[in-house]
Amino acid sequence: MAPLSPADVQTLRAGSAPLNLSVAANVSADAFKSPHTLGKPRARPMDHHFSMESAGFRGSAMKKSASVVSARKVIPLGAGRPTANYYPWNDLAFEGMRPALQSLPDESPGDAPHMQTASKEGVDYNLSLVLNYGGASGSPHLLRFITEHIEMEYTYPGALEGARQLDLHVHGIQMDREGARADDLARLLDTWDLARGLKPRLHYMIPSGQNPTGTTQSLARRREIYQVAEEHDLLVIEDDPYYFLRAGTRGEESDRNARVPSYVSLDKSGRVVRLDSTSKILAPGLRVGWQEVSTVSVTGPSQWMTWKLLDECWGHQGFLDWLDSLSLEYRFRRDILLDACNRYLPKEICSWVEPVYGMFLWICLDWQKHPRFQASIAQKDHQCQIVEIESNILLTAFFNGVQVTPDSLFGCNSALHQALHF
Repeated sequence: MAPLSPADVQTLRAGSAPLNLSVAANVSADAFKSPHTLGKPRARPMDHHFSMESAGFRGSAMKKSASVVSARKVIPLGAGRPTANYYPWNDLAFEGMRPALQSLPDESPGDAPHMQTASKEGVDYNLSLVLNYGGASGSPHLLRFITEHIEMEYTYPGALEGARQLDLHVHGIQMDREGARADDLARLLDTWDLARGLKPRLHYMIPSGQNPTGTTQSLARRREIYQVAEEHDLLVIEDDPYYFLRAGTRGEESDRNARVPSYVSLDKSGRVVRLDSTSKILAPGLRVGWQEVSTVSVTGPSQWMTWKLLDECWGHQGFLDWLDSLSLEYRFRRDILLDACNRYLPKEICSWVEPVYGMFLWICLDWQKHPRFQASIAQKDHQCQIVEIESNILLTAFFNGVQVTPDSLFGCNSALHQALHF
């Protein structure tokens, strides 16, 4: 069945009932407190009551590395944050409620807000809709149900940190120019020894513009990996925030229909959970995402901003046009970066693959050509050399006004760190 076009959606909407746009009243919690309570002492810290899971969380290493304060201007190339130049709002206007209205007086025409009532009776709650509040919390919630799962050899640090925080067992899969290798995934599962523990039951991946390597799985590769998942009854988390940022190859004309089909579109047995987000295509602070086809509701102004933009301003066709123009803009920025790499980086030491999706360029360094490399020393000493070289490159780059992220933040098996990438 052909996908719906924007015109098809408008036709269906014309014959449907109007959307319910009413919302619950937005008030301050202070409006429900007795006046004398406002002078009471503040609550004490309760972090000593945290669970082991909460107490063990040390924050995002990737965000820390990208948040170093410098007196000089630094070009941030390491965090994968969208540039504010491409946020699709020119301005935002908010009208604050007068202090007199905090006591919730009776309405008077013209100057008081219209109050809405949200009733629990008569409302059907669809438990199939998964609400994902806050930041980057979709995949950790899914991982809570799993004790053994598979990651790509290098993957998004947030997924690794969430898994480690839950004391889950992570196994890395080798990668090539198309991302995760289906043959290595099959090898791991075919030869699994139950003495090591339960067989892995979940495969997490970023198939388009992978973070951090920038690789994109072809349709053939996706079918191969999905077949392995079918044979070994693997659940698949398809984390795909860069799917709509398709830069294409150099010289290729922009074509939204050239996007590689998603895993969830290939799914035949209901084993794929797809995670999408507005963080890379609108603005990261919105914290709006969706799992499979279920939209996610969030607090704050995000619902209003997103609805105004997508429904009132753009519509379906406008949103598709925005994705096309956004991809062209990031393609322009990617080409500038590639041109700089070709001009300034020595080819005998540095290598990379031109990313087709997303925001990441994965540069591999042949660290064995470093003057300090000694082929005769032990493997653990090699790791010390790599760490030292990595630190020197980070500091030198930052001193020269460029912030990059090392591969040591992304590796699943930190004890086997024998490569050097940025």
